[in-house]
Amino acid sequence: MKSIFKKSRLTRLGVLLGLLILLVVVAACVNPPSRGWSGPLAADGVVYVGSLRGRVLALDTTAGGPKWQFTVQLPRSGGGFLSCAGGGLAQGIPLYGIPALANGVVYVGDYGGRVYAIDAGLGTSKWDFKTGGPIIGGPAIGNGLLYVGSSDGKVYAIDLASTQPKWEFKTGDKVWSTPLVAGGTLYVTSMDHKLYALDAATGAKLNEFKASGAI
Repeated sequence: MKSIFKKSRLTRLGVLLGLLILLVVVAACVNPPSRGWSGPLAADGVVYVGSLRGRVLALDTTAGGPKWQFTVQLPRSGGGFLSCAGGGLAQGIPLYGIPALANGVVYVGDYGGRVYAIDAGLGTSKWDFKTGGPIIGGPAIGNGLLYVGSSDGKVYAIDLASTQPKWEFKTGDKVWSTPLVAGGTLYVTSMDHKLYALDAATGAKLNEFKASGAI
């Protein structure tokens, strides 16, 4: 009798533990890992903005309605019941940074660590590039390059003509800021408390400034 009671108790504990694990997985898949919203970019009568559900929206300010909608990729996984992508629990990868626009192409980074180049007229993907961590800030464009910071602590420069990475610069912590291009210099801040001045063409460090906190 005691063994039956003990077995029943263990079964109930197992069921409760399984339900707890499932709730944690669902919460992690459905809710974005942090809070914030993408700012809008307006150009030529169109407003471009990202959403927490992994969509880039182009809104026609003249017609007063959506022009197109682009959905970013969900991260690849092994599938299965507890997989966010495979199980259908995920609702998209959040977009936090303000999009950038150049020569008819919209550029945006997502929390999955991927940068997208989207045709501004059609809303279709032209190419994408994967960094080593979530992207919080927006991309910057100058000198024929796209610059973007990542939570892997790196700043990436991507050649817009070849769509290939040209250089990368490693900081001491996450880069959540949007880089600033001024002539031949790229300015970027990091969670390592530093403001870096980099050669925009080569990524070589020109100078740095130490702040009293994360920037």
